[in-house]
Parts: sequence; C-alpha cells; structure tokens
Amino acid sequence: MLASDSIITYKEAMNACALLKICKDTRIPIESIDDFMNKLMYKYLLIENILQ
Repeated sequence: MLASDSIITYKEAMNACALLKICKDTRIPIESIDDFMNKLMYKYLLIENILQ
C-alpha cells in the first residue's frame, strides 16, 4: 500500500520484504512474503517499462 500510494518506492518495499524474510520473530510465512514480493516486482517492472 505504501508503494502504490508513492510514500515509498517499490524498491524500498522489496527491501522491507527481504528484511521480513530474515527476521526470526516474524509470523508471516515465507511463501506469503515471496508471493507479495513477486507482485511488487511485477508492478515495479511495469512502471519502469512505461517510463522508458
């Protein structure tokens, strides 16, 4: 949501997800984080291609 509202970049959102994956205390399944990261990457690539 923060990335889609342009509060943070998609790259920053991806970095935050990567940190969640290595956090030992998170209760979010890694598969869910990976799925979300894939969606972020797709949106990021779409935006990059539109801007070029």
